[in-house]
Amino acid sequence: MNRLAVALKREFIVVFLALLLIISCILEPPLVSFMHLRNVLFYAAPLTLVCAALSLNMRCGFFDFSCVASASFMGAVCALLMQDALPSSLFAQTGIIFLTICALLAVGALIGAANVYVSAALKMPPALAGFLTAGILQGLTVLLLTETSDDAKTIQITAAQFVKFGTGRVGFDPVYSLPNVVLIAAAVIVCMEIISRQNSWQKRSDSVSASFIAFYNPARDSAQSKTLPPKILLKAMFPSAALAGACYALGGIMFAAKSPVITLAEYAMGGHAAGGRFSVDFMNGAFVSVLAGALMGKASVFGGKGSVWQAAACMTLVSAVFYALDFALVPNGVQVCLKYGIIAAALVPDALKAKTA
Repeated sequence: MNRLAVALKREFIVVFLALLLIISCILEPPLVSFMHLRNVLFYAAPLTLVCAALSLNMRCGFFDFSCVASASFMGAVCALLMQDALPSSLFAQTGIIFLTICALLAVGALIGAANVYVSAALKMPPALAGFLTAGILQGLTVLLLTETSDDAKTIQITAAQFVKFGTGRVGFDPVYSLPNVVLIAAAVIVCMEIISRQNSWQKRSDSVSASFIAFYNPARDSAQSKTLPPKILLKAMFPSAALAGACYALGGIMFAAKSPVITLAEYAMGGHAAGGRFSVDFMNGAFVSVLAGALMGKASVFGGKGSVWQAAACMTLVSAVFYALDFALVPNGVQVCLKYGIIAAALVPDALKAKTA
């Protein structure tokens, strides 16, 4: 009984959301169907991938505010490129799409690595460096999706193979088939966890994050700041930051691929975790959902903790809950308060543990 009580206390947020989901399903029986589960996974896949990548970065001491902004920017760029006329040949069109996606993933990785470099070079807290990057990328996203007359631009993606990549399903049965984006996100998350474990990021994340934090803030612990030289520190941080940046970009690309028509008012990976209308303001949009999922997955804003698996699972749970609340017509204001409540419930114990450590 004591073990059960300890487990419930440790996972009280997850238990609360699970109960909320069960109550929603009881009140709205249509939610209990494979079709609705597939819809949740379809809408949540990009955010789940971004959440898992954010958890990886936070584990190594880099609280990346720019995660959703990077995804939004890469998705907007990809959507713009996919609206131009592409070769009618299936082989040629597929090749161009593949090269475009690879190029955008490389740019996303460079942005992730650049965030670490800027933070270390200027001895700037990672959250501040990521916040500045997010602001720049959000501004560029607005420019890309706005006409010269300041009217909102509507992007119609015409590349058939790209749309098929985002909206297609795998499976012979039309009812029980799974969307491509869900399988791709799951495969990338599995690879992310395997790569991090193979490179011992999991084992050394605590020392790396502590040294990184002390490096940009030596006054916090002068002895700790000398644990790792800057070159070794950056060498340890760059791989995880670059991998996370590429995953942010892939999340944005998947979002664009499954939304063939994109406008400024319905874009930028904001809004509810399960879909709905989207806002360019990442602070009141998807970033809140992604951060809630990462913190529920035991990621810490102080670094050294967290699991890619848990973050992905918790982000999926968050998406399912808010999809159900949308279906039950719960007011958006209530949902926003609930998201911030989840973050607060995870942040307070995290801060208290860091203070007593």
